Amino acid sequence: MDILFFKYCNLKNRHLLLKLKNFKNIYHIKMVRDLIRICKKLRAFGFVEATSGNISMRKGSKVYITTAGSDFGEISKKDIALVDLNGKQIKGKPSSETRMHLEIYKVRDDCNAIIHTHPLFVILNSFKKYPLPILPEANFEWCYVKYLKPGSLELAKEVSKKAKRCDAIILERHGLVCLGRNLKEAFYKTEIMEKISKLGFLLSLSSF
Repeated sequence: MDILFFKYCNLKNRHLLLKLKNFKNIYHIKMVRDLIRICKKLRAFGFVEATSGNISMRKGSKVYITTAGSDFGEISKKDIALVDLNGKQIKGKPSSETRMHLEIYKVRDDCNAIIHTHPLFVILNSFKKYPLPILPEANFEWCYVKYLKPGSLELAKEVSKKAKRCDAIILERHGLVCLGRNLKEAFYKTEIMEKISKLGFLLSLSSF
């Protein structure tokens, strides 16, 4: 009887472990699909070009991030890398901006997604710094970071400092970084920042 019970427990445990493994695989597939969907959307909206830009999602102590040199218009699952919060590579070759993402995650427990893009009017504003209009949908803080070499530790540290209080950071002569609790939220902030940057530019040309 004891032997039968032991075998039953082993079978049950194996079944539970298999279910847990399947759940993890399903979650992994969903995260990769979400990243690919947002990448293609960013390209369609013109927020990135060629092989520029990078996005990431955090799950526990792991970070899914686009690979170095990936083309968002033709992105696939092979273009998604996996690292831990210390930067150790688990799968694929991550973006050259990975340090920036990791430094932000370290100072923002509420942030689970980061989108770094190069929107035209945001970059224009990074040169001219004309006033950006306050709109109801822009209900988050944004700030600027002076020009620092892309991919450098200095840039990563400076952006993470600003990220302690800002959800959108304009990088001088470079681009934009937006934070969110999820990818959708980070994408919406990217859209809004480009909108108010365009409005700010048009208002700077007008006489009223």
